[in-house]
Amino acid sequence: LPICDRMRAELIRDPDLLARVYAGSPYESFRAKLKERCGGWAEMPQAYLLGDAQGAVLDLQTGHLTGAREELKPGQVIHRCLSLVFRDFYRPITVGQLFADLFPNQYFDPQSSTNRVYNVIRRVRSWAEANGLPLNFEASDHAYTMSPWDKGFGVLLSLRGRDADLEIEGRLTRIRSQVGLNSFTSDDVAVVLGVSRSSAVRLLNRAVEAGALSRQGTHRATLYRWAG
Repeated sequence: LPICDRMRAELIRDPDLLARVYAGSPYESFRAKLKERCGGWAEMPQAYLLGDAQGAVLDLQTGHLTGAREELKPGQVIHRCLSLVFRDFYRPITVGQLFADLFPNQYFDPQSSTNRVYNVIRRVRSWAEANGLPLNFEASDHAYTMSPWDKGFGVLLSLRGRDADLEIEGRLTRIRSQVGLNSFTSDDVAVVLGVSRSSAVRLLNRAVEAGALSRQGTHRATLYRWAG
């Protein structure tokens, strides 16, 4: 439990354990309180390596994998699934939570939606197996957690702007569900998301910087296309 680890880290002044607690919590308010409580003797990291660097390392922000045959593409379903699972080290993520974040604004059906989530899990497992990674999901009570692995593999987690990045990924999924694989404009995105054009442009600029989109043209005539 994160509270138990936090108390132990504070009691014995263990900055490594405290960093794990900080990185392993999805709750911004909890992380903020942790910074405030321990600011005098521990500095919270902006990135955290889960596992070790003696072998392949998966950078979960960029999708880069050491020696990969197939890297992850940021914003696509395998990348988003792993990002969601690694948000919380201490609690499994339910099928309902996975579905809501992987397929935003879609109705949850107990049978078909569960199958859709399972298909995503299967794709993650296949990708990990193809790259020789010890990543596997453990299922229990309609929830998933990542099973522990031996040394020789690490997952690098960027903690700066983590919540905002996941929100962007969810919005990109919503856009794709509406426009498909066609090219689109910022005005199209504004309509789909129900936001102003300037907000749509800011979102699209971040998606281009992350490599999820490419763009062609200028001003209102700019066309955006899905990368890859």
